[in-house]
Amino acid sequence: MERRIAIIADVHGNYTALKAVQNDISKQDVNECWFLGDLFMPGPGATDIWRILKSLNPSICLRGNWDDDLVQAYDGQHSYDDETKIMISRVGEYIGSRVGSRIIDQIKNGR
Repeated sequence: MERRIAIIADVHGNYTALKAVQNDISKQDVNECWFLGDLFMPGPGATDIWRILKSLNPSICLRGNWDDDLVQAYDGQHSYDDETKIMISRVGEYIGSRVGSRIIDQIKNGR
C-alpha cells in the first residue's frame, strides 16, 4: 500500500484555508498527517481551527514560533518593549482567551 502523508504548516488562524485542506485530505486517501507549526495567530480563527486539527489526528505536531508567542502571551511572559511585541502579545492574549488553558496546555506539551 502506498503511504500518503499530508504535511500542514503555517495556518496562522486562517480557518477557510485549513477547512479546504481538510476537505482535500479526505479526497486524497491520506494515511497520515503531520502538522509543522503555526496554527494560530495572527488570524482570528481559534476553537474551530483547533477542532479541525484534532480531527486530522496528526502523528507529528510541532510548535511554530507563533505558537510559542501564543503560549508566552497567555502565560504573561511577553515583554512590551516595542510595537511588534505589543501587537503579538495582544493577539496572543485574545486567542488565548478564546481557546482557554486546556488547549494552551496541549500546545505547550506538543499534543
